[in-house]
Amino acid sequence: MTTNTSQEPSFVQQHWQKLVALAFWVFIVGGGFLYTYLNNLSGTQLLIQIVELMKTPIGPLIYILLYAIRPLTFLSAVALTLVAGSIFGSGGPLNLALAVFYTVIASHVSATVAYFIGRYFGKGLIQESNGEDDTGFIARWSKRMQDNTFEAVLLMRVFFLPFDLVSYLAGFLRVNWFTFISASILGSMAGSIAIIAFGASLSLEEIIAGQTPDPDWRVFAFGLVIMVISVAASQFLKGRDQNLS
Repeated sequence: MTTNTSQEPSFVQQHWQKLVALAFWVFIVGGGFLYTYLNNLSGTQLLIQIVELMKTPIGPLIYILLYAIRPLTFLSAVALTLVAGSIFGSGGPLNLALAVFYTVIASHVSATVAYFIGRYFGKGLIQESNGEDDTGFIARWSKRMQDNTFEAVLLMRVFFLPFDLVSYLAGFLRVNWFTFISASILGSMAGSIAIIAFGASLSLEEIIAGQTPDPDWRVFAFGLVIMVISVAASQFLKGRDQNLS
């Protein structure tokens, strides 16, 4: 007579991958705070160090790396994009185009990180609509994203819905990554150009030094025109969209 000695997997065995991911997050965030504390740096001094690194030949790679880990930290996407505009985008149209190029890559590496975080950790959090409760905002957008991923993501980006929320939701729903990224790039392009232009019109050194910046009004006006057009298009599409809350 044989005895079944198999046991249920322990908590660690069941969740070791998530525990590793949590440890990585603690390492990233805790490491940043520890570095700041050990070097007796203020937030402004830390920002100056980051800016100086971004001015080196490997600055674009530093920028992309910072953006990539942004979903795991407390860094602001808008602030990083403004900084990129100021560092990479000033000095003419070619530099502005390069700043846009770097930001498109960086922001969508970040979106990919958030997508796979949602894909892995969000499994089972959002159930497919069973037709009983499809009136909530998340439920309706989830259904739209499942039915037509490209259109839904494009609209969510154009409507300036929270960037990471859209990326997490796409991961939760396990939609096609390439479709998600393609629509995300197209939908967020105008907003990115506008924010980069705003950053390129300002001197980051003057802002950090506490001085009143003297903006380049031509570049600022260009960004403002793009932003106004983008917001107007967003409002027009919202008016036509019957499924928005």
